[in-house]
Amino acid sequence: MGILDQITQMQNQGIPNEDIVRNLQEQGISPKEINDALSQAQIKSAVSSEQYGVPSPEGMYSPSTQEANPQQQEYSQGYYQEPYAQQTGYAQQSMQGGTDTMIEVAEQVFNEKMKKIQTQLDKLNEFQTLAQAKIETNTQRLKKLESTIDQLQAAILKKIGSYGGTLDTIKDEMSMMQDSFSKMVEHKVKEHKKK
Repeated sequence: MGILDQITQMQNQGIPNEDIVRNLQEQGISPKEINDALSQAQIKSAVSSEQYGVPSPEGMYSPSTQEANPQQQEYSQGYYQEPYAQQTGYAQQSMQGGTDTMIEVAEQVFNEKMKKIQTQLDKLNEFQTLAQAKIETNTQRLKKLESTIDQLQAAILKKIGSYGGTLDTIKDEMSMMQDSFSKMVEHKVKEHKKK
């Protein structure tokens, strides 16, 4: 048996709504489901009362021609109708309670969503701070690395320049040695010819 059927059955037995709510909560049914079912029962009751009768000027329920036959009434409605004014007042209270409940539920859902979004924003802010610090550290390291590479490049060019100077000196010495050697060889050749 559904919640709506249970509520309808208990209302037919004349059980007050507070007792109905308490009974359903004891069964472990959530307050939202109970409130929704009470609202549905009230709507069903209001629709049934409009279908089977019209309120009198005094605000009391007056039976329609279909309800003149008690068996027909029992078969079609299955329960005793309260005065229309009482039903309307209860419907307004129920609708107001339902609206308040809906607002509370909407606020809770909104707050839950906002908590998730706030948590994500906090994580993003934390990530941004950490990433920014790492980027700054890496930028400083790159600058040091560039400076070191520039110094090495200058030292290498200086060394190559000094090797070029040394090679020029060696070249000059080799030329002089070659000249000396060629003179010596000439001198030896002349001596040998003389003999």
